[in-house]
Amino acid sequence: MSEQLDHQPVEDRKWIPGIVFTDEHQAHDLATDIQHIGAAALLSEANAAIMTGQNIKITVPNPSTELRGRTKRKSLSNTLTDADEALRHLQVNLESHSHQSTEALDLHEVDPNSLGIQSLREMEGHISRETILEEADISPFIRVSKDLTARAHGRDPEDLSWTDWFKLANEEQLINFSQWYTQRLRTLSDPDDRGRFIKSLKADFQDRINNAIQDGWIDIEQRPKILRRLKKANIRFFSPFGHMVDEGVGIAQSTRFSQSILLPSLTSTKTTVHELGHAAFPGSTQLSVRRYFKKHLTKDQYSESKDSIERLNVILKEGAIDHMAIVLADGGKPTIVSPSKRRANGLSEDYGDSNYEPLREIFATIIGGEDGVVSRSDVKKISSAMSSRDFSDFARYIDRKWQGRDVLTEVIRVINQWSTGELKNHELLAEEVITALNRKPEPNEVEEVSLAA
Repeated sequence: MSEQLDHQPVEDRKWIPGIVFTDEHQAHDLATDIQHIGAAALLSEANAAIMTGQNIKITVPNPSTELRGRTKRKSLSNTLTDADEALRHLQVNLESHSHQSTEALDLHEVDPNSLGIQSLREMEGHISRETILEEADISPFIRVSKDLTARAHGRDPEDLSWTDWFKLANEEQLINFSQWYTQRLRTLSDPDDRGRFIKSLKADFQDRINNAIQDGWIDIEQRPKILRRLKKANIRFFSPFGHMVDEGVGIAQSTRFSQSILLPSLTSTKTTVHELGHAAFPGSTQLSVRRYFKKHLTKDQYSESKDSIERLNVILKEGAIDHMAIVLADGGKPTIVSPSKRRANGLSEDYGDSNYEPLREIFATIIGGEDGVVSRSDVKKISSAMSSRDFSDFARYIDRKWQGRDVLTEVIRVINQWSTGELKNHELLAEEVITALNRKPEPNEVEEVSLAA
């Protein structure tokens, strides 16, 4: 007897250091969506065939098939066996129903373990899930349905979340959504189709890199390295309806030996470009960052600032990658780095992630000063530094930009305060960093920088 499939909590996945999502997890996530959301679409096909007197074959996509016998880990093997059995059970029942029945059935009669569209109605709201759905290339027909539902309930379509629409939409609308989503599940469940889809995502990113090289803000000498990393990057897909949204709208995970990009099954251009950007421009290694600050701090200061040093590296990576993703995706000016300055100049921020805005403001101030504006040559140097993985390359640019002023150490001091609770959030951290760096030192002033927490 098949089981009801559930999306696994993220904490149950972390059995490899640095890895939260494997091929096996991908198969289980997609199989869960197929048993519930996809089953509603597949049953609607079978019922439609019966009502019209047609005899068609209903095929249930199965992302577990290619992994049979591959995993040696018992818990994962059991998980995949459950997924495989559940989808085979659905396949058998749909075939039997479509070939032998003379009247339409409901989903519970075909597969009592499938929640169907009820899984959408009961879904909890999550900012990452809303972002994924809002940015996804969802059928215009479904978007119109969502707007009409909002107006029918006296709601502003702009303010009606997807989660709320799932609760308010009628059964036919949600079946239409499940039919549309099942096409993506078919693509990702078939190894050949998924391979072609991944190839198209990488080809699109490569075209954007080539355009940036022609535009003069990515160094052509970095191109072979970027393309080599892009080719090696392993892309996996998670369900936007599962628990991986707790980690974000996309994730770059890496170990010493591999780089994986995790994208939602309904990935958008911005998310894909951002996450592939992590593969192409991985940023400074932790070792090179530590090596730099060991030379610039006393032993006690370095010991007190270890967490802040790692935080600064994250800020620089995410700030740089998200800025490049916005420009690569939208074609806007790469020289205006600050999100607020971009808006003031009428540049699109539609692809921007509000969660990264404070980090981008800090990054913009560090590389561009108070105005957050740099030259194309500057952006080329920064992107090259992000590609080289050596923090000293980035630090040399900052030293020249600030005429020898040790702004990186100043930022560490502010992050130390944030880490110990004196600052409450990233927005306030950004304000404090910008204030500190925009302070004009007095002539001949010798500042004693204390990094004590």
